Amino acid sequence: MFKRGLDASRNRGRTVAWRIDRLRDAGFCAGLADSLARDRRYDVHALLVLTDRGCPAELAARILSPLEDEYVLVKSHAACSASLNGSVGGAPGF
Repeated sequence: MFKRGLDASRNRGRTVAWRIDRLRDAGFCAGLADSLARDRRYDVHALLVLTDRGCPAELAARILSPLEDEYVLVKSHAACSASLNGSVGGAPGF
């Protein structure tokens, strides 16, 4: 039983790492990629389809986000924008 739980945990870690890598390669900032990769409600393939078609990463995350998570994504976007612009805080540019 313990070994099975350990294997499941290891596989989950590999899956999250794969999801983070794919999202980062598609242009998602580190914080947003990490948040989305760890949340199983997000379809990484759908996020990648949107970004492949030219949709900005933050907008793709917002489009596919569950309604109750919109505030979390707005905060993640603000943090990404701040790190890119060198500023602190700020409103998201949707």
